[in-house]
Order: sequence, then structure tokens, then C-alpha cells
Amino acid sequence: MRDKLKEMDIPKEYLDVKLWEPVETSNLSDKELNDFLRKKEAIDLYFMTSIPIKEICESCNISTRALYILVERCLTLKSSGNIYGYSAILPYARIKSSHRKFNTFIVQHNELHELMLKKFKTYQIKHTPNFKSIHRSFLRWCYQNDIKENEYPFTLSDKGYRSLLRYYNDWLKNQDFIKEGGVTKIAFEKLPQTSLTPLTEVEIDGHRIDAYFITEFQTPSGTWREAVIERPWILCTIDRSTRCILGFELVLKSEYDSMDLLSCIEKSIIPTDDEDLSKDKEFDINFLPNQLFPDIEYALFDELYLDNAKAHLADSVLNTLVKKLGVKVCFGKVAEPTRRAIIERFFKTLEERSFHELPSTTGTSPIDPRRHFPEKQAKRYRISVDDLKRITFSAIAEYNNTPHSSLYGNSPLEDFRQKINNRLYTYLPVSLRDGSDFHIIKDSRTVVANNKINYLHINFAGAKYTSSKLTNDKAMLREKLLLQINFKDIRVIKAFYASGEYYDDLFVEKKWRGRKHNLKERKLINKLSREGQFSQLNQLNILETYDNYLFNKTVVDKKTGSKIAELQNRQDNFLDDDPSIKLSIDTNNTTPSDNKQDDELKTHRRLRTKPIEIKGLNL
Repeated sequence: MRDKLKEMDIPKEYLDVKLWEPVETSNLSDKELNDFLRKKEAIDLYFMTSIPIKEICESCNISTRALYILVERCLTLKSSGNIYGYSAILPYARIKSSHRKFNTFIVQHNELHELMLKKFKTYQIKHTPNFKSIHRSFLRWCYQNDIKENEYPFTLSDKGYRSLLRYYNDWLKNQDFIKEGGVTKIAFEKLPQTSLTPLTEVEIDGHRIDAYFITEFQTPSGTWREAVIERPWILCTIDRSTRCILGFELVLKSEYDSMDLLSCIEKSIIPTDDEDLSKDKEFDINFLPNQLFPDIEYALFDELYLDNAKAHLADSVLNTLVKKLGVKVCFGKVAEPTRRAIIERFFKTLEERSFHELPSTTGTSPIDPRRHFPEKQAKRYRISVDDLKRITFSAIAEYNNTPHSSLYGNSPLEDFRQKINNRLYTYLPVSLRDGSDFHIIKDSRTVVANNKINYLHINFAGAKYTSSKLTNDKAMLREKLLLQINFKDIRVIKAFYASGEYYDDLFVEKKWRGRKHNLKERKLINKLSREGQFSQLNQLNILETYDNYLFNKTVVDKKTGSKIAELQNRQDNFLDDDPSIKLSIDTNNTTPSDNKQDDELKTHRRLRTKPIEIKGLNL
């Protein structure tokens, strides 16, 4: 590196002339072109070789002083954040002299440049009216780095205040230009081309719906109450080739997790019917590819594109997709939604055609004119979770059957039908088609006795698991068992010997058998118990105690309302298809009359309209 460049302290990325922006010389005259090429040759020899300055000047017919001036011009920083490069030696090229000295000073001190950019971004976000605080930071850095009083910027009357303010204004004006340039670069260089065959490339993502809904529930005393829930989530998978929605999952919790993501992928592969909506003749239609085309049933997709959300990075997701299904997982870069533009555009279409038309919509921002006290509107018009399901069902069915401009007038389903001919697909193995392996995690535990040699068991997630075989098998004490856990219902665990041979199904202790529950809910209940919200001691049914704790809260906020809605949704859709999940009769205390009463309550909750108000009580 030249000694002068070392003195200037220029960042290394600016010294590689191969990375400089190209220039257009076709509009130059012969004389101007020869002059430009002569200067360019001198610059190239200066930066790319170690030839002495004297020989460069003689070869290019240029003076030493002129060469140094050209070097400084090329390394002058533009307001867009890059250097001028070759454009500084074009004929009649002008570099703002009022900015050159300050820009050169900034370039020579890279740490100061980064500090100022950081301050600019903070200033832009907070909109603080006092710019002098940034100037004080600028001067403080100069003092700390031994900039003398007879050097720039202390030689100026305002100590560089106006130059710094001008530099900020130029930076601010070019932010939109820089963003547009970044998007263009992504669009042309990084985005994958549209796939020509279905299920080759699939995108998946979650979106928080722009509307509020209510849930109705009955307290143990028989009083009907209602609560507004947090904005629900919808997860969708969409095929890049046909723009067709392959499957979706509604999540009523505050945040969706890996279980919800795997449920969405499961519905995209395994044909399913919504039990609640299929009873209604209005919604008794099929609109997903795996429901309409026999060749697509249980067909796997080749590549799955998703972002870096916490739920997407879970080990259970990667193990299921990569090891069990053999799907290639493609994570996008942070803050680049354009790599999954199709699914993002679908969410916008979904909102505009459905949820933004509701009185309880939140709009796209707090200042959206469509937003008008959405929580009050949800209660006033009684927009319930059942309405959410019906609206989502109808909107996706309409989308899959509506002509699409990017498909040359075909609907996504019609385009899918035309492209599936003569295509061989990879199918889900028969052993996995019941869907249970989508939600299996593996762990190991040691068999213990707890001071009772006749009660062998294992401990998992704050509960004891055993079986009639394990209780009487004294040889298993202190032996390790391998476990397969369905994290959507952890009442039953499959146990295996350390060698891999099947041992038995282990059932949770009776107080945890009241209803189906997942691992996350179990951990939440244990946490509330440790905090003293309710006691687990002498409880015959901890899950019922937890439900009553939610139902009997004096003030039901949106977060609690979401938990109640999710609980009701699980109970309404509760189906135990796996025989190992069905608990034995001696562990199930429900009777046919209890089940009949539960069905009547569910029907009452679905069909009842505005509640009767008597003396302030909501009955």
C-alpha cells in the first residue's frame, strides 16, 4: 500500500478499483475519451501496482501533483455513502468543494463515520429537535482521539456544526435511494426464479390478523362471560408455481410455536377436513389441492422457504422436515421478506378481502382510518372465534378459486390441475400418514422408586409416569428408558429399552389425566403453581383447577381470553385416533351423561345469540 494511502487511513474496501462503480464513456468525444483513459491508467497503476510515482507520471504524461489530486478526487465520499471512483475523473465532473474537506475527514476516520451514522439513525427514529447533541458527540470523539485545536474541524468558526448538519441532510435524502437500490439488487441477483412445477418450492410463514374477536365461556357457577382475545395468528403454506394455498392453521395463542408450524405442514401434506365447518352445508366444500387431486394426497414438497422466526428454528421442526420427511429447508436472510414475496403478498390480499372489512379491524397501523375502537366493536357486534374460522375458510377458498393475474387468468387450483400431469412426486411413507410422527420428540429418563419400592416410575415435566408392567418390574430400577413423546398430548409416553426394543406405554398420574394437554401448557401450570397462583396439593384434577382459575378471574384480559379460546378450541376438536392415547376405563372418570351434558353446553355456546341481561348479570 502506498504511504500516502496509509496516511489518509482509507477503508480497504475503497482501495480495490475492481469494486468501483463503472462509468459510461460512449458519449465522450475522442479528445475527452483519450484524456479520461490517460487518467484512468494512471489511477489503475497507482492503486494496483507498486511502480514508482515518477514512472507512472512519465508513462501517463501527468504531473505528480495532478496525480495526487486525482487520487483524492476518486476517494472523496459521496453523500450516498460510497466514493466517487472513476466518475471523479470524467471530463467536467464536479465535486462539491464545500463538502469535500468534511467528507475526506470522515473517510479518514472510519470509527467516527460509523459513530455518526449510528447517531443519525437514532436521531431519525426519535425525531429529537436538538441536533446539537450529535455535534457534541462529534467534538467529544475529536478530543478523545487527539485532534488538535489548529486542525480541522476546530479551525472553523462553528467547529464543523453546519458541515455535519449538511452531511446529515444529504444522508437523509439518499436513504430511499439506497433502499430502492438494495431491493433492486435483491430482485435481480438473489431471488429464485419461479418454479414451473407444483410442490417444487413452497413458502410458509405466519401472519397476525388485523382484527379482534371475542370468546364466550361458562364459569363453574354457570355464568356466561365473554372476553376479547389477542389478535390471532394464521400460518399458511403456498406453492410458488401455482400460487395455491396448500394448507393453513389458525392459532389463538399469543404467539405461535413449533407445534403450530408442524400442524400447518401436516395439513398441507395429509388430507384433512374441518369437523366443525364440514357440518355446515355452506362450507361443505374442498378447496385444498390434497383434498381435490388424488395424485397430490400425501405428496411431499422438495424445498421449503421460511424466515428466521424462533418457532421455525426449533430442533423439532428441523428434525421432522429434514430427517423424517427429507425436505430441503431454506432459511432466508434477516430483514429480507422479498425472498418470500409470494406469501407476504397473499397475506396482504387476505386482509384486504376479508378482515379489513370487519368493524373490529385494527387496520394496518394505529393511524389507519379504518380503525375505530376495534375491541369495543368486537363486543358490540359479537364477532366471535367461530366467525374467525368461517371468514378464514371462505377467504382462502375464494382465493384458490379466483383468477390470478400472474397465472394468466387461471385460478390457483386450475393452474395446479394443469401442471400436475405426468409428474412424479415423493410421497409420505405409509407409516407416517397418521400424522402422529409430526409431533414426536425423543428424550430419556431413569426409572426411580421415590422411597416406595413397589411404585416404580419416571419423572417428566413435573409429573410421574408409570404402567402396570413397570410397577411390577423391579429389575428396571435405576435403568434408563428411551422415550417418544407426542408433545401435543403428553398424557401417554412410549417407552423403549436402551437397546431400542419397545417396552410399554407409560401413563401420567391420575391428577394430570383430566383432558388432553401439551408440554407447553404443563410447564405453564407448574410455573403458576410455583408462584402460588393455585396449589397442586390434594388435587384430583389439576387441569380442571387450572381451567377454573382462568374462568374465575375477576378481570379477563386479552392474554387470558386467548388462553381460554385456545382451550375451548382444543376441547371442541378433541379426537383420540391413536389407541395408545385412549386411557383405560379405570383412569377415565367421565360418564355418558357427562359427555351428553358437555355436548349440550357446546351447542348452547355455538347457537346462543345476544345474552339475556337480568339485573346486571350476564346469564
